[in-house]
Amino acid sequence: MYFAKRGFVYIIIMLLCLSIYQDLLSGKSNHPEKEDILYTDELAEYKVVQRKVGSGDTILSVVENINGGRTESLDIDQIMDDWRTMNPSSDPYTLIPSNYYYFPLYQEN
Repeated sequence: MYFAKRGFVYIIIMLLCLSIYQDLLSGKSNHPEKEDILYTDELAEYKVVQRKVGSGDTILSVVENINGGRTESLDIDQIMDDWRTMNPSSDPYTLIPSNYYYFPLYQEN
């Protein structure tokens, strides 16, 4: 009987360790993903969207995605300037995956 109790405790400990290990590897949390949050500035010609970037995302690819591909008429330098204004402490050339950044959502004319 003592052997069965001891074996059961070892199995529980191993399962607990395995569960913690899997949680650490997956990098996921129990917190739900944030939805896009829109901020409006009356003086700006765009709205601001908070977006979580993924691996391989660039500023231009995210801006094109949130603007529905309507970026042909926009100046790339203007997009970069707007992004730098919204994210002053971030480097636009090294976006960190799984971080949230602010991106411009340009209004249709």
